Amino acid sequence: MLNKRSFYYDPYRQGYDTNLWKTLQGAPYTSLGRLIVNHGEIIHYGDIMKGQFEFNLNLPSGPGTGDNRLIGLFQPSANTYLYFSIGATMKAMASDGEGHTSEQAITWSADWAGKNIEYTIRWEAGSARFLVNGSQVAILSGDSIPRDPMSLYVLDDSNDNMTVGDIDALGIHFFLLNPKSADTSEWDGHMFSTQFVAVSENVQVRITKLVPSVYQNVTVSEYFSGRMTSRPLFAQNIAVSDVAQGLINVI
Repeated sequence: MLNKRSFYYDPYRQGYDTNLWKTLQGAPYTSLGRLIVNHGEIIHYGDIMKGQFEFNLNLPSGPGTGDNRLIGLFQPSANTYLYFSIGATMKAMASDGEGHTSEQAITWSADWAGKNIEYTIRWEAGSARFLVNGSQVAILSGDSIPRDPMSLYVLDDSNDNMTVGDIDALGIHFFLLNPKSADTSEWDGHMFSTQFVAVSENVQVRITKLVPSVYQNVTVSEYFSGRMTSRPLFAQNIAVSDVAQGLINVI
């Protein structure tokens, strides 16, 4: 299912959207359609479970003294992570938050410097593969692989600017977005008419409230079960395809 796009972030289109990203430090900004986080740290508001994550990065130079870059997935409170670490050396790193960690050195190629390159993390059950430009450069496995949701994460505290282009998430098993809005740090959970939800794995969905005027489309490509906790005017379209069983319980 990894060829199915689950969501997409494009700084050229969205800029640095603080409804989607929390600034942990620094002052991130966009320039020429790319995100710059230098001397900064950001984390996405979405909670994600497994999948393939493609970061379009432009690293001005290879690893070196004074560089400190982390790109991947992170859950700060649990200290779980899967990310590329670029400092004096380049490594793939993992932690399950319970004392199990692992890392593997990555050999830097001069061909990567100063170019827009895809850096990919493929998070699977019990393993994580790290790829650069489609070629695997590291694999981690065992107890260090996280088993809980994490969020997209970028840290750059280096001597020169790394830029971030689009970020693709493909074939994710679970995604919960809690975006910050202009007037509150909480999200009321409503899906509005401009939103489209596509689920590509085995899931259970619980919809607690639906605004009567909403006409969402929910598309599910595998097993689906869901339930409503209220019975508003139900004008949504729910399409279930390639499913052995699918059900909607309105309660």
